[in-house]
Amino acid sequence: MNRYCNINLSKIDLNLLTALEALMEERSVTRAAARLFIGQPAMSHHLSRLRELFDDQLLVRQGSQMKLTRRARELAPKVKKILDQVRNDLLLVQEFDPASFDGHLNIGLTDYAESLYAEVIVQALLQSAPNCTVSFILVDRDSAFTLFRNGRLDLAIGSLGDGPNELAVDMLYTEKHVCLFDNERLQLDIPLSYDDFLSVDHALINNTGNVKGVVDDLLAQRGDRRKVRVTCGRFTSLLRLLPEQPLISVVPKVLAALGRPDQGLTMSPCPVPVPDFDIYVAWRKEDNDASVLQWLRELVAVTVKQRRLSILP
Repeated sequence: MNRYCNINLSKIDLNLLTALEALMEERSVTRAAARLFIGQPAMSHHLSRLRELFDDQLLVRQGSQMKLTRRARELAPKVKKILDQVRNDLLLVQEFDPASFDGHLNIGLTDYAESLYAEVIVQALLQSAPNCTVSFILVDRDSAFTLFRNGRLDLAIGSLGDGPNELAVDMLYTEKHVCLFDNERLQLDIPLSYDDFLSVDHALINNTGNVKGVVDDLLAQRGDRRKVRVTCGRFTSLLRLLPEQPLISVVPKVLAALGRPDQGLTMSPCPVPVPDFDIYVAWRKEDNDASVLQWLRELVAVTVKQRRLSILP
């Protein structure tokens, strides 16, 4: 049996191993202490602990010099190997290189964010990190928080403010609402009046089948109501649905701008004061210092803002 197997590992720390390395290389308590920027009494204390730990003198004085014992000579290359691994593998901070990254990323997108940003994010990712793979996961606010807790999302984009404490968020911009409709069909005055707004049938984004939303709550406070004729679950579906139909929809301004050019749709300020909403990028706080996610957050933020400016200059 190896006679050193009963060493209590809880008594070993990096400071002791670093002191042992310095003592064996310098063969002087004074020089070893100076090398590690500690006092000579502290180094002498380290040597005493090391002698107790290894049950060996390690360094013995012969005349004016300190000599390594046989045990110390055996330990020297092993201690150096351990400390080199710590210095070079464990503690070395390597700069993240997107070009060599071949990992997988899970990005949660609300329907709003997917409609606007999925394509340009893919382009930016594959240009910067051509060997990576990415999964876009359609989320709403609640499901995004659940997926983060389950470790199934690296990042999410959407109206995700006021999340749980374990999430970090960075606001990208504030979004406004407008009315969008085919005015060749409806022939309404622009800007849209409150009376015209109530007189026309409405289309609503809702993936639960509910025919009421924030606008309906605001109208109810005034004692009014609108006529919601159609609901659909995706903004892209809504943009295809509105042309040539006698319908008005209250939508985010950037999506309205996205739908106008090739579909002949008209955008008008909303006569109902629908609150603005903020768009965030969110991630787990525990991943704050992960280099790949720092890179991803920056890439997504820049890409999203550039895309929005291209739609709403």
